[in-house]
Amino acid sequence: MCIRDSINAEYGTHNPMASSKPAHDDKAFEAVAHGLAGALGGVLALTSTCPLMVITTRLQTQEREGKETYKGPVDAFYRILKEEGIAGLYAGLSSGLIGTVASQGVYYYWYALISSWLQARKQGQRLSVFDNLLGSSIAGVLNVLITLPIWTVNTRMQTTRKQKKEGSSPARDTGIIATFTQIIMESGVSGLWNGLGPSIILVANPVIQYVVFERMKIAIEASRNAKLTVSDIFLIATASKLIALSALYPYLIAKSRLQVAKDGTKTTLEAWKKIIREDGLLGLYKGMSSKAVQGVLTAIILFLAKEKLVYYTLRFLYLFKSKKPTSA
Repeated sequence: MCIRDSINAEYGTHNPMASSKPAHDDKAFEAVAHGLAGALGGVLALTSTCPLMVITTRLQTQEREGKETYKGPVDAFYRILKEEGIAGLYAGLSSGLIGTVASQGVYYYWYALISSWLQARKQGQRLSVFDNLLGSSIAGVLNVLITLPIWTVNTRMQTTRKQKKEGSSPARDTGIIATFTQIIMESGVSGLWNGLGPSIILVANPVIQYVVFERMKIAIEASRNAKLTVSDIFLIATASKLIALSALYPYLIAKSRLQVAKDGTKTTLEAWKKIIREDGLLGLYKGMSSKAVQGVLTAIILFLAKEKLVYYTLRFLYLFKSKKPTSA
């Protein structure tokens, strides 16, 4: 029984609208539920892995070797904790939470809209894998264009170091509005979209993941002559996620560099040249180990929580609708 069926079984006999409710209404409810569950899952994952995000961003954006340079993820963790306190490991959490909720809302809105348009063009036929990937990619690009300013602010907040004074509590984050204003004063309104080029390239991440996942799935099922188990699917999904991360990581580090740049660096190529000049080719992968750990932990959290989140979100939506007064 699917999630929707179990909800209908629970509420259908008590909901006078259940029998007359059109099928597309169920789909709309499921789309909203998946969007809300995705946002809640994203908030849970972000809150749980925020220290790893801060460490990754600090490693990505630190420049020439020197006294202030972190030697790696573990050194970054201890130094941030020592110099800035626990608050330093959660720098930018507020803007990150806003960005997560906004990104989920924008993405699912456009994805649902584009999918409906594609469905109408196919006259009710089932959407193909290509259609879904196309819809996902277009929604991803629109999401980047709309929400990138929030993530630019987030990157700035994560990379702002605050000294912890003896005998006092750590300084709080520079506020979202203050950071937002500072970026505009330094780079103009367009500065809020620094890193737009690599951000759009990074929309290809789920496409790469899907292709790698399908190739690995076909190869393993052929070798075993059997379907994959749930644990197999999770492991392959994690492996495909790491492969996609490895392929696109240089764009991720360029995006972070461009979002904090104050030296006139404007393009991905300029950012790469500077990184290679200072740290060699391996510099394009600085912070990847902590990013990979964060990605795996996020996948585990969403894997364990997503179905429950969708179920309880649908329950809430159906309960809310059943209590809503109907027009005569």
